[in-house]
Amino acid sequence: MRIVPIRLSLSNVYLVVDERPILVDAGGPKDGKQITAALAKEGVQLTDLALIVLTHGHADHAGAARDLHEWSGAPVVLHAADAHMAAAGHNDPLHPVGLEAWMVLPFVNFPFPPFMPDIVVERPLDLRSFGVEGTLLPW
Repeated sequence: MRIVPIRLSLSNVYLVVDERPILVDAGGPKDGKQITAALAKEGVQLTDLALIVLTHGHADHAGAARDLHEWSGAPVVLHAADAHMAAAGHNDPLHPVGLEAWMVLPFVNFPFPPFMPDIVVERPLDLRSFGVEGTLLPW
C-alpha cells in the first residue's frame, strides 16, 4: 500500500494506492481539476477510483465531492453525523475558540455543491471489497 499526499490551498487530500486506489477527502469546491491532475501524475485516472472517503463534511474537505463523484463514478463515503452538511452544501455554524481559528474562519466557511453520500457510515467499514486491505473506523 502506498499513500500519496496531495496538497491543496486549504487542505490536503490523500491517494491510497493498493489493489485499487481510493481518495481520502475531496478538497474545496474548486479543487476538482487540481486533484484530477495530481491523480494523473500518479498514473491514476478518476475512473480508476474505487471509493472517495470523506473524513468530515466541511467545505474544505468535501467541497469537490459531488464533481469528483460525477466524473469518476466512485461512491462517496461520509459519516452519518455529517451527511446533513453534505445535503445542505454548507458547514454547520463554526465556533472558533482561538485567535488562529478566528483568522482562518473566513477562508473555510463557504458553500459547496450539495450531494448525498453513497455510503453513510456509523460503524467500521471493511475496505477489502474496494481493493484496499484495511478498515475505515468512523469515530
